[in-house]
Amino acid sequence: MSVGSSALRALYVKVVSYESSLASGEEYSKKDWNKYVTDYSKGGTPSLPNTIGTNERLTGDNWYDWENYDKQGGMVSRLTNVIPGFNSFSKFHDQLVIGGVTAFYNFGSMVPALAINYASIYNQNIDAIQMVENQRRRR
Repeated sequence: MSVGSSALRALYVKVVSYESSLASGEEYSKKDWNKYVTDYSKGGTPSLPNTIGTNERLTGDNWYDWENYDKQGGMVSRLTNVIPGFNSFSKFHDQLVIGGVTAFYNFGSMVPALAINYASIYNQNIDAIQMVENQRRRR
């Protein structure tokens, strides 16, 4: 498993240019809502903001307004951002779909992107996982 997860970790870093992470993305107040939208002309997907959802600027008065439900920083975005590793998955997936793709490709590429992301996270933590497993077996 470690050889495969090591290869997938290398793929993640090659595509995104930084390591996958269990950390949640940063959330912003209304004055900084523009930070959720990724400007790909300035580089790849940034590592800090919550990038789960469509790459569109939030509108209206509140992030939880209905018109924002599927946007980065909107309702679905904030709810899924609490899942460890999910924001990291969204960054990898965003790099795969730069420039717009069909809905079929967009959703179809999510499962492989999710698997690559979590294999990369597993590989980063394999020593700790094995240590805990060895301690468990000794009991």
